[in-house]
Amino acid sequence: MRRDTLVRMGHDVESVDLTPFVEAEHGLQRKLQWHSRSGRFVRRYNAALTAAAARGFELLWIEKGVFVWPETIATLRASGVQTMVHYSPDNYFIRQNRSRHVMRALPGFDLVVTTKTANVPRLQALGVRCFLSGNAYDPDVHRPRRG
Repeated sequence: MRRDTLVRMGHDVESVDLTPFVEAEHGLQRKLQWHSRSGRFVRRYNAALTAAAARGFELLWIEKGVFVWPETIATLRASGVQTMVHYSPDNYFIRQNRSRHVMRALPGFDLVVTTKTANVPRLQALGVRCFLSGNAYDPDVHRPRRG
């Protein structure tokens, strides 16, 4: 919904979706990589982010970037990305919503957006500039349905 809103506003948006990288792995390999937060799909996802940046853009918006490496963030910054934002509606401090990668990467972002009040002081203690956001609303989705 956030991406679609940016497009409706007239921005050029290029998406790098984690899903195809995960789905390219099967069975036990997928589970092992997901739980260890490492492996082929994680490498391929970070490579795709870097490749997208090579095409040039000013703003990077990462949604729930559990698999984003701090080295990728540094590479993107060096490639000229001016503003980097990490957004997650989830609690950063629950295991399923975090990884060693993203917790090390968060200080490299210009802004980290959270919807969880309790996350703000904990993120600030990590040296992260954060913003507390309310929950999102999209008029195309959040409206009464007819008939």
